[in-house]
Amino acid sequence: MMGRTGFGLNSSPGAVAGRPASSTMAPSERSLPMGKYWVRRGIIKGVHIVPMSGLASLTVSGQEVLCENPHAFRAFDDCYGDVVDGFSVDHSKLVGKDIVYSTDEFNVLAGFTPSERWDEKWPSFHVEVGEEKEVEV
Repeated sequence: MMGRTGFGLNSSPGAVAGRPASSTMAPSERSLPMGKYWVRRGIIKGVHIVPMSGLASLTVSGQEVLCENPHAFRAFDDCYGDVVDGFSVDHSKLVGKDIVYSTDEFNVLAGFTPSERWDEKWPSFHVEVGEEKEVEV
């Protein structure tokens, strides 16, 4: 696995959930209050970028998830490598990736981590593909 584990992560699994990520800083540099958060697991099936808008959407296990183009795709690039080349995104590098993610109240991607990293770091918080689960930190 390459680089970081995603964005919006902290030392606890709830850090990917329910709160918008202000940047793609390393997980140890961000903290969230203790509480309950919702996470989902899904496989990226498609990527749609609206040129010049800074917005994009991912189709994750049949659900459309909105994202802020620069932050999200730079974080995907950090995780998987070679996703971003200058100003273009290689969609094929993302399609088929299994991620654990959360969205904010507007269904905008708040954070994600590759599912294999999630399972490795937090085995007691296992989430199946297509499942939504509440975690408490």
